[in-house]
Amino acid sequence: EGTRSFTDHWKCGFYQIAIEAQVDIGLAFADYETKRSGIGKVFTPSGDLEKDFEIIKSFYAGKKGKFPEKTSTIALRPKELRFFIRQQKKKQQSDS
Repeated sequence: EGTRSFTDHWKCGFYQIAIEAQVDIGLAFADYETKRSGIGKVFTPSGDLEKDFEIIKSFYAGKKGKFPEKTSTIALRPKELRFFIRQQKKKQQSDS
């Protein structure tokens, strides 16, 4: 993050893939300000996209990319959130 053009949101495809594959999400970072990098929190996505994005947002708080002015806001577009919720409801109905 911080090396591409600025956007006001994150895409959530990685999250959808983790849910479908039933795998954990591992958070890693490269903080150019402190010259540190690492692998941090690993968590199992709950299916509550907003709650899980809060976990992600808090992990990355205070970490700076190479080009901080290009750092995207860790937020979801309402369109993607609605789509994800619809997909989860369909899956729940088909599992029933």
